[in-house]
Amino acid sequence: MRLILRRAVLLFFAIVLLAADVVPVLGQNESLMVQDSTLNNLIHPDNYKTARLGELGHVEKLGNGKREMILIAGRGFGWEIYRDFVEANKDRYTMFAVTIAGYGGTPAPPMPPEGTSYGEQTWMKAAEQAIVDLALGLNKPVVVGNFLEATQYALRLAIDHAEEIHSVVIIGGAPMVLPPGYEKVPTDEYMPLSQRIAATDTYYAPQWFRTVTRETWESNDFSGLAYSNQPKQEKRLFEMAESSTLPTLIRYYCEFSASDISLEFVNIKAPVLVLLPDFPQEILNDPRYNYFKPLFLDSWDSRGPDGNIRRFARVETIRDSHLLMMIDQPAPLSEAIWQFVSDEEALAKQRGHLAKP
Repeated sequence: MRLILRRAVLLFFAIVLLAADVVPVLGQNESLMVQDSTLNNLIHPDNYKTARLGELGHVEKLGNGKREMILIAGRGFGWEIYRDFVEANKDRYTMFAVTIAGYGGTPAPPMPPEGTSYGEQTWMKAAEQAIVDLALGLNKPVVVGNFLEATQYALRLAIDHAEEIHSVVIIGGAPMVLPPGYEKVPTDEYMPLSQRIAATDTYYAPQWFRTVTRETWESNDFSGLAYSNQPKQEKRLFEMAESSTLPTLIRYYCEFSASDISLEFVNIKAPVLVLLPDFPQEILNDPRYNYFKPLFLDSWDSRGPDGNIRRFARVETIRDSHLLMMIDQPAPLSEAIWQFVSDEEALAKQRGHLAKP
């Protein structure tokens, strides 16, 4: 996301990047950095009807397979993003497809009291607990998360509720915000999470996102190309991801930017499969998309030995796919997940490895 990563680079990494003699590569649409002082995107619009904090936006039960599975739609999307996957796998799994409150046409939770730190994760922790409750009512489900936020919800189950689930699958996700230029910052100089939270609370949200216009947000948000390598899908997917109110998108993103589940990789106790996108090199080399690689590829192994997901999970790449692999490569995605969840011997070995101190 160009808007967010510009600000992340300029603020979060200013000191260490300058010390490392890094000049961040920013996006191209500098003219679309417009703010409107009359806006307050940190509160809901007047007369907005909220959901109850801690309830999911929607859960759709689909399929009739023996193995139960929870499908969590990522930032901005409703459960329908999994529709093709559901149709292809309806005989393998009984699926509970989740829309997070505020996305996919559902109402968002109430805003926390003014001054609540984004590091409190008010909305995300509530959504996380709702998914935990759903999982605990099922028979050791496979938990699948896609894109931002859903990655965190799914991995949280692998960390805190490993015995109550079968396994976790991440599709095109990111464990934290990692902006362009990070590779020139020594690992031990990476800004601590507490400072990133403080930056979000004191600058990022109140001085930028509070008054950003919808036009600026959309012109700098994830492009349709991030979601799919199919040109006919890009516009549709972009519109789906942007369909929520701006305060909803901003609240969730600020909470995500004030989190870092990579710090807890070492505590993963359930089998995890991380499926990475396969962005072409020409896209990764394009300055307009200079955030694709750090955010969706490098963030999984950027924090040294304890932060490398490959120590604690199986990692594969779905060839010729972008973030929404269920759209770009439905058959290879389905097969990769099926091979993972059905290989009980390999899963038992992975659990045994993770159980070692």
